[in-house]
Amino acid sequence: MSEWRCIGCGGPLQNTDSDAPFYTPKTYEKNVPIYCERCYKIRHYGQIKPSFVSESVILDTLSTVEKRPGILVLVADALDFYGSMHPYFNELSHHKRTLLIVNKIDVLPKSKRREKMRQAYLTMAQDQGLSVDKIMLVSALKKTEIDTMIERMLTLSMGQDMTLVGVSNVGKSSILNAILGAQTGQTNQVTTSFESHITQGLIPFRLKDQTLYDTPGLSSHHSYRYYVSGESLRMIMPFKEIKPIVFQSVAGRSFFIGGFAYVSFDADQTGQMVSYFANPLTIHARNDAHPEHFYESKVGHLLNPPAVTDPSVPMVTHEINMSEPSISCFFPGLGFMRLHGITKMRVTTYAPVPPIMHEGMMA
Repeated sequence: MSEWRCIGCGGPLQNTDSDAPFYTPKTYEKNVPIYCERCYKIRHYGQIKPSFVSESVILDTLSTVEKRPGILVLVADALDFYGSMHPYFNELSHHKRTLLIVNKIDVLPKSKRREKMRQAYLTMAQDQGLSVDKIMLVSALKKTEIDTMIERMLTLSMGQDMTLVGVSNVGKSSILNAILGAQTGQTNQVTTSFESHITQGLIPFRLKDQTLYDTPGLSSHHSYRYYVSGESLRMIMPFKEIKPIVFQSVAGRSFFIGGFAYVSFDADQTGQMVSYFANPLTIHARNDAHPEHFYESKVGHLLNPPAVTDPSVPMVTHEINMSEPSISCFFPGLGFMRLHGITKMRVTTYAPVPPIMHEGMMA
């Protein structure tokens, strides 16, 4: 009975207590795949129930991966790369050969050069302390580069097992479904959702002569996606190609990213800014010497969606000086702004999610 697990989330199934984790009304039948009630309701009705596993349990699960021979397949989000990182991934990547998969590349403008983007992601990964052997830009949704990704996985693993890891909402389960579809013909077996913590345990999938393990997603506390849910999460996660918005002049203006953060420029800053955020997330531009007053009066009304945050943690303003003629300012969980010819600005964010500057992205 120890092998009776939900094929959607990996949890140990039981059919005796409907209020307990991993309940199913069905009885065990050998070689018959079964979903727990939680996965069934997510898949068929879009209903979300809380995760049954804690962060400490997930880290205990991943600690077994560190001792297991084989490679690490780390999945990151193309628009939310910094929000895709977790300190434990650094440790794992220094113990195991690591293939970095940047997923959802389809949401970024097609006009951008993929090789330059690949180099930028590799630099960002190294800046975050990751040890990466190979990097791939893919789209699980569009099936872009999936066959090449699988070939790289098999080559790098050299016959050993593979372990898929990532934080919540990077599309890890969608990547797994794409792999299973290409290798076994099984489609949409693993439960996917825009909510977090769907996978609940270590799930083995047999691929010819090797095993691919799926793992529960960790939480990224330095990403805005950790602090929102429901419709607010839908508004900040892009589901199709984003449309950059060009602001030819920033002098004396403030730019509000929904109700999450805002950026202000002095009157002597005459450069250009290009924003890259999910299309439903409105960027509100305003000439205002006191943007903090406007933000406090309009957040949750004109400025939507508001960040679902702990009111005891304040907004923090960061004074940023730039030495590069072109640089990107990332807002983990939301997107980024590309700045040209600007030397300084003020960025106000929720305290646990500071902005991150990087010179290479979207040049």
